[in-house]
Amino acid sequence: MDDNPGISLHLRELKTLPELTEISSEWNELYEASPVATPFQSPSWIINWWKHFGNEKLWVVAVYNRRVLAGFLPIYIFNFESGNESLRQLTFIGTGNTDYMDILCRPELEAETIRMVSEFLAGSSNSWDICDFQELRQSSPMLNIKLGEEFEIKTTHSGVCPVTVLPESLDKYLHSLPVSFRKNIIRARRQLSDLGELSLEVAKEENLDEYMAWLFRLHNASWHKRNMPGLLAESALQDFHRETAKELFQNKIMRLYVLKHNGKVISAVYSLIKDSRLYYYIGGFDPVFSKFSPGSVILLEIIKNAISEGIRKFDFLRGSEDYKYKWNAEDRSNFRMFIKKKDH
Repeated sequence: MDDNPGISLHLRELKTLPELTEISSEWNELYEASPVATPFQSPSWIINWWKHFGNEKLWVVAVYNRRVLAGFLPIYIFNFESGNESLRQLTFIGTGNTDYMDILCRPELEAETIRMVSEFLAGSSNSWDICDFQELRQSSPMLNIKLGEEFEIKTTHSGVCPVTVLPESLDKYLHSLPVSFRKNIIRARRQLSDLGELSLEVAKEENLDEYMAWLFRLHNASWHKRNMPGLLAESALQDFHRETAKELFQNKIMRLYVLKHNGKVISAVYSLIKDSRLYYYIGGFDPVFSKFSPGSVILLEIIKNAISEGIRKFDFLRGSEDYKYKWNAEDRSNFRMFIKKKDH
């Protein structure tokens, strides 16, 4: 299908979990090679998501250039009822609690990979009724999908992920923040330090389980204070994150930060990292310390560390909560793509 004699693409469909795990090493190599991939496209995230939540028909598409994995589309068929109809929806593995979803492509073969995936989607359309591809970034290769005239493609804005671009020094960053906000954080940090020893720790393998338990406890406690259940209240979600965090940690994709006051954990942040970008996934704090803004104090310490190690972007992920913009974050748009046959 390609004019370039060095390119010889073929497609493989993966429909079982063992097939997915079998290619995880080459999949991980593709993930590492992609400059636009996020941790949510890593094997650790997607395989574990399927283990915990996948109960439908797996239908992953792997594109090879000769023997080298060139593209990876992690999708499955989700069956649902709409009125009197039973519909088959093709969607990303991870839909629901995954902030960025996408295809993985080798940059030099992106156009060819997208063309082959487009042909696959069109050719397999008797097996699906609608495609619903959510949480696509503006740079997503999926936005270049083109099918024939018999298909309708509709792309809509679905939300934002505020991102802070970090300068080369903490001083420069602090002076970019609103004056009152900056003073309040520095004051809160000083007050905590005056009352006892304050320290930031990054979880190690030997205490990861302990600190994950603290994260769950503090996250739920801080949400309960607002009379809300929290995002980690369900045991199934905790099980998923507990198992996934171990693999992400081993692959140096996950960091769990805890803020301690006199040896007691008062705040925790579950973050992800790839290249020079740090992702704030979820956090929590002890409501007893709320007047000292422990959630803000730990963020200041994390950003301080990030700047010192050369991280240039701090991604707050989905949601336009007011607090994110106090950290000088600017919106990055996510998109949702629907594909259906025009006669359906």
